[in-house]
Amino acid sequence: MRHAALALDTGTQGLLYIVGPLLVATLASSYSPAVALAVTAALGLAGTAAVALAPPSRRWRPERFEGQDANQAHQLAIPAVLLLFVSLTGIGFAIGAMNVWSIALAEHHHQDMLSGIIPATFSTGSFVGGLIYGRRTWSSTTTRRLIISTAAFLAGWLPLLTRPGSRPPPRLPCPVRS
Repeated sequence: MRHAALALDTGTQGLLYIVGPLLVATLASSYSPAVALAVTAALGLAGTAAVALAPPSRRWRPERFEGQDANQAHQLAIPAVLLLFVSLTGIGFAIGAMNVWSIALAEHHHQDMLSGIIPATFSTGSFVGGLIYGRRTWSSTTTRRLIISTAAFLAGWLPLLTRPGSRPPPRLPCPVRS
């Protein structure tokens, strides 16, 4: 049940990260950034209320285990967990930079929708990758899977070395009016 719940959670988050940027870019382009902010704030509040007021959320209480507090701090100091935290920090930096880059690219090319399409495309790849990863039966160790996943993540960024968007858009000849 835990594996299914985590897969459902990851999948729904992936869908939100696909639909969300597209919704914001569409609303901001069609109406205004203020409308996009108001709609997303209302949707965020509605989603939070739905989860917080759901019967499972109201019934849930944390389990307490004897000696739990002292043991948790020690578990976070395991070298593999520290390596995971460092890796995730780097991944978070890359994702955050990509979001800022997509806005700059949209402004540079005067295409507001790029600020939503680029993160949504990134999230679509993440969603599909999560589906593939979750459906596959793994015979390798967790460390090997982490290394393979990290290598695939890094390889996905290689096309950016071509520096798309670094060249100004071509100028079209302007007809001369008399």
